[in-house]
Amino acid sequence: GEFDLIPYMGPQGSRKTFWMELQAQCKHDPCLCIFLMTHTAVKADLEVCFDTSNPYVPKITSRVFARHLSNTIHGHVFGTIIVNEAHIAQNPKMTLVAINNLWRMSSGTVMAMTATPLLTCPGDLWNLGHLMGMEGFSEEKLEDLKAMERDLSLALHWDLSSVLHRDRQRLKQLEQSNEVLDRIAHRWSMHAKSAYLSVVAEKMETLHNQFAGSIVRQVVNSLDFKGDPISGLPMYHEHIIQRPLLEWEQPFFDMVAHD
Repeated sequence: GEFDLIPYMGPQGSRKTFWMELQAQCKHDPCLCIFLMTHTAVKADLEVCFDTSNPYVPKITSRVFARHLSNTIHGHVFGTIIVNEAHIAQNPKMTLVAINNLWRMSSGTVMAMTATPLLTCPGDLWNLGHLMGMEGFSEEKLEDLKAMERDLSLALHWDLSSVLHRDRQRLKQLEQSNEVLDRIAHRWSMHAKSAYLSVVAEKMETLHNQFAGSIVRQVVNSLDFKGDPISGLPMYHEHIIQRPLLEWEQPFFDMVAHD
């Protein structure tokens, strides 16, 4: 079939007549229009109409909302919103707010895609659930997010206190007490049991369960319902290249191994 593919980019001021001209240029019904929007353009439209001081509940800027809404994506309805590189929106910043508000205004379906491994804290994973409007990640559940962050903060404080105490005792014997804080800051002290990592693992497990049934994971070996490969990528081969260390590298790795 045929459809209209429409780029949407740049600052909001450059698109003052965009939507009026679009109606004259489109050759298909709105349901056959695909907009390719940059993150910058999406955020620019949000800033025109909304106060985003609270990233989870943006408020309407009443003085300019009615005048500018129709010239932004937030004044139009989209059936499906597909977010590529969704990991960019894992922090409660403008990208997350813009996309989250967009699907609320459109009442459409949200799909998030990323091929980037998410080395996140539990709060980042919660934000992605909120981005897609999933059950259990709404504004009504913000207290759960705050409670989770408090638990993580307490565990991190406990770890730092424990490491500081252990290192002070050990380094005093070596007359190196001035190195205590520096060693903690650079994570050189790894002998203390980590309460923080235990809490992170617990919270991540809870969040993973909430995502159950909402994630489609595709890897190089994934097959479709017929048993055929989904990915067109060839199988990869690991090729290890060994090379001698430089003169200054060997002492460095010896020090790391010793610590």
